[in-house]
Amino acid sequence: MSSGPTAEDIKDALRGVVIPPKPQILIDIQKAAGDTVKIVDLISKDTGVSASLLKIVNSPFYGLGSKVTSIQKAVMLLGVDAVTNIVNALILRSSLSAELEEQMSEFWDTSMDVARAAQKIAEKTGLVNPEEAYTAGLFHNCGIPVLIQKHKNYPDIIKQSYADPDGYVIETERQLITVDHAIVGYKLCRLWNMDDRISFVVRHHHGGKKAIKKAPDEETKRLLACIILAEHFAELFKMLAKQDKSFAWKRVKKYIKQTFNLEEKEDYMNLKDDVIEAVFNLSDG
Repeated sequence: MSSGPTAEDIKDALRGVVIPPKPQILIDIQKAAGDTVKIVDLISKDTGVSASLLKIVNSPFYGLGSKVTSIQKAVMLLGVDAVTNIVNALILRSSLSAELEEQMSEFWDTSMDVARAAQKIAEKTGLVNPEEAYTAGLFHNCGIPVLIQKHKNYPDIIKQSYADPDGYVIETERQLITVDHAIVGYKLCRLWNMDDRISFVVRHHHGGKKAIKKAPDEETKRLLACIILAEHFAELFKMLAKQDKSFAWKRVKKYIKQTFNLEEKEDYMNLKDDVIEAVFNLSDG
């Protein structure tokens, strides 16, 4: 397969596409790292973010029992990292799809599903940081809404890419529009000053076994494997591409299962059932 688009290819392909700068509230939260009081104050001052955050916190997914009515209480119950991740989700969505909200609704639902599935996989296996897994799952397909700005037929491009019988999603995408959503998502992550590990996962989540072997350290390898597995459990091949099966999964399933010691079918199915029960059975709640 091709080695990927050149810098000039990317520049030409993205001409007229706006990759938004990192929103100020995320910059301020990052600067306030470790200062819980300051972070609570920053979130509370943004009424739109606060209201949406509390709606999510009170959803069945978190199962908190009593209703949470303040950002301070949310931080006390979930922790500052978990609350910050929810803010990331809300800001990412509003930054990238304000003009395409109706068209992008299903996409954001799948992003949240992958983020939550990745978090549960991390919690169940104990091999990945759960909050880092959530963030990586949330951002892994962030290049898609950027490309929809320019390519209104991008949903059809995604369907064609996932339909490749050899499982080369991004290579097929490049043949159609020169670039792919993984490299565009990577550019957004760098612009937003995301962690190197998160950026690597966004760039390589369709890279197959070569990408897994290319990971610079074990933590990055496990995080990448976690996102690929979460995507598979979330059945994005059905949700985004309307395919009956994942051709890409067959390229990597051996390596993913090895990473999480899931070679035994029973171990794999137990984890899958746990994740589906915890995440997807509540997705409509």
